[in-house]
Amino acid sequence: RLRFPQPLERGRYAPDVFPGTRYHIDGMGQNQLCPFSLLCGVALSAQAQPSMGNLHVFPRSHLHPPLHAYYRDLIEDDGQCEEDTSKPDLGESVQVLLNPGDVVIAHQLLAHRVGINTSEHIRYQLYYRVSHAQHASFKNRIVDNPWVEFAV
Repeated sequence: RLRFPQPLERGRYAPDVFPGTRYHIDGMGQNQLCPFSLLCGVALSAQAQPSMGNLHVFPRSHLHPPLHAYYRDLIEDDGQCEEDTSKPDLGESVQVLLNPGDVVIAHQLLAHRVGINTSEHIRYQLYYRVSHAQHASFKNRIVDNPWVEFAV
């Protein structure tokens, strides 16, 4: 995924702050409950400081029961999206700082959003969606038991 720099008028490395309801879980807006197991991002360019188009995450949100209920109960609702302010407020996001070659691995239920790039560089990032070999058989239990696919 590419994140192009915003116009210079926005400033360089301007704060990238949004309300705690500005996020998504993959599958929202696509009517797909738990479409994969893990999200893996590989940085191809530096994102070593905030506001470089960084991935924003909401730590521990993959274990947040009210968020799980929202996700499960409204998965068929086409209005379920990042801009929907009726989602649970998860507070402030954390920007993931990466250097080229770094990998970020996130649970599919982790709430996240893309950041705004006010640096002078294009942000290059690859994303892979990885599924357990028996993902289809676990899929309907993941919201209630996020670790069901990871049991040893």
